[in-house]
Amino acid sequence: MTFEAPAARSDLPAPDSAETTVALRFVIVVLGGLRFALDASAVERIVRMAAIVPLPRAPRHVAGMLNLQGTTLLVVDPRRALRVALARPAASQQLIVLRARSRYVLWVDGVEDMVIAAPADLDALAATGRRGLSARVLHHRGDMIPVISAAALDPRPRKARRAMPV
Repeated sequence: MTFEAPAARSDLPAPDSAETTVALRFVIVVLGGLRFALDASAVERIVRMAAIVPLPRAPRHVAGMLNLQGTTLLVVDPRRALRVALARPAASQQLIVLRARSRYVLWVDGVEDMVIAAPADLDALAATGRRGLSARVLHHRGDMIPVISAAALDPRPRKARRAMPV
């Protein structure tokens, strides 16, 4: 995973230390003034905001497309799905390249931190909503931070279930 911002925190244990063998890594992002966590295993890289090309007749959550080093990726704006204020692209925002069913870009207001958490720092949510965007919550420094599912935001359609033969 490549991070172009923010700088790595020095108080985190080394990736190969015994303390992190059962630990989970999360990238904390900000959207509309609210904090959300992404499982770092789905994060490929974080880049600065770039020109997003509108895509005609795209689903509402697809903001457009982006040419990233010769590869065209869909850009997902999660604000509507997460019920946070919509935003216009700004130089201070960031783009996160994620890998779920497909490789795509998530548009966020900013990346706040990368944290390491123990499994005990996660709780399952009883009701995850229609789309299942967040089924877990991360307890970090006294705050509860919803964990966004990269698979739930993936713009690639889920495979249709095949009808069982009669």
